[in-house]
Parts: sequence; structure tokens; C-alpha cells
Amino acid sequence: MLIKTAIQLLCSLVFVFGQTLASAETDLLNLATYAEGTRVPYGENMVVVQDEKTGEKWLKAAKGTSGRMNFPVNLPSDSFEITFEIHGYWRAKGWTMFLIADEMQFKFGMNGDAYTWIEDSLKKVSVWQENAKNSARFVVKAGIAKVYVNDVFVQKITVDKDKQGLTYTNLRIININEHYIVHSLKIKGGSDVPAPSGTTTPANGDCMATYTVEGKIHIPCLSVSNALGGTNVYDIQMQQQAGKMSFDVDMSSIKPR
Repeated sequence: MLIKTAIQLLCSLVFVFGQTLASAETDLLNLATYAEGTRVPYGENMVVVQDEKTGEKWLKAAKGTSGRMNFPVNLPSDSFEITFEIHGYWRAKGWTMFLIADEMQFKFGMNGDAYTWIEDSLKKVSVWQENAKNSARFVVKAGIAKVYVNDVFVQKITVDKDKQGLTYTNLRIININEHYIVHSLKIKGGSDVPAPSGTTTPANGDCMATYTVEGKIHIPCLSVSNALGGTNVYDIQMQQQAGKMSFDVDMSSIKPR
């Protein structure tokens, strides 16, 4: 009973903890929560498709339409990262992304013709894979915007001074035609933008709690009062709920130290 009570208290505290980690990485599509054939609430003409064999889900524009997506965000213009995976055929043109702060817009994107752009800078991507899944990472830090495709650096620009020191509150994507398959879209804000490889350095210390970008929290040392007036120490793991800043305890993971 004491263990359960301690874990319930921990869960309530972890919600606050999760809010501070939201800038680590947020999955905007949250496809796990939508059934096949669903038209997602953040999109226009965007439908969830699921592979019958693998169970993988992605988004496509409904046939004969042009899709759009719109997300509220809270990204500091001086330090953020946006990553996405798309499968674009050669006719998959026109995809454009905007970050918006009041009347200010920051434009970037990647299309099926193997081009990336940041603002007015257009660059062809040598590592683009035709008719296959490609990943792009746009990183802005200290006034410099860079783009990587399939973990290879492509180009960089200096961000205009009038677009620094802002907070972007909206991410908008337009002109998504039916030749695109959108697999993922994630954002990361704050000063802790990782290296282009996407790796992070784990915390040190035998009893240091850790959080991974997959939404898992490992707490190696949880002290719980026992019925004899002493304390027992447990090792537990928690998993973030899809699309929420709250966590579930993996009861099977609880073990004494």
C-alpha cells in the first residue's frame, strides 16, 4: 500500500516534470491515437493510412485534394529543431512549412524533387532517395539555420535579425498533395537541441533518473517508507502516454534495490 501511494504521488509530480521535458521532443502527428481512415483534427483533407502487414501508420492527403496541417507551438526562434520523415514521389511538389509569430513568418521545407529550402535559399539534396522514406532535420541555433537530410548536412543560412528573439506560436504546412506520405513530424525547443545524429548524452550517476526521447523515464532509486518505520528503495520505469504530458508506471518493472 505504501509503495502504491508513493508511486501515485510520484505520478502527480511527474506531470510537472514532463512539462519541463516537453521541449525535449514532441510528436505532433500522434498517429498511434488515430484509427485507419481517420481525418486528423489538426489537418485538412489529411487521412490516416495503416500498413496491414507492419501496422505502421502515416498521413496522406485524400485523393484529388490538397492537404494542410496546422499546429499550435511554443518555439523560441533562437533555438529549436523540427524533424520529419516523408516519402515523396517525383510529382510530390509544393510542400511548404511556415513558422508564424504574429505577422512574422519563417519558411522552410523539402519536396519530392529532392530540394530543400530555408527562407529563399534553395538547395538540391544529393542523398535524396527516390520513391523511399527520407528524413529531414531543420535546426536553428544562435541565429544560424541548418538543414540535414538523411543525417547529411545540406545547407545553412543566417536568420534575419527581425526573425530573432521571437516566439513562434504556429506551425503551418500547406500544399500537401496526394503523392506525399507523411510518416512523422516532431519539434524540439529550447537550448538543448541535440547534435544532428539525434543522440543525447545520458545523465551520470547510479541513482540519476533519466528520460529518453521515446518518452520513457527510468527512476533507479525510489525511497518508500515501510510499515516498520524504515524505508525500502525500488527501481521503477514509467512510460509517457501518447500525446500527453503524463506517465504510466510499468508495474512489472518495479524491483527492490
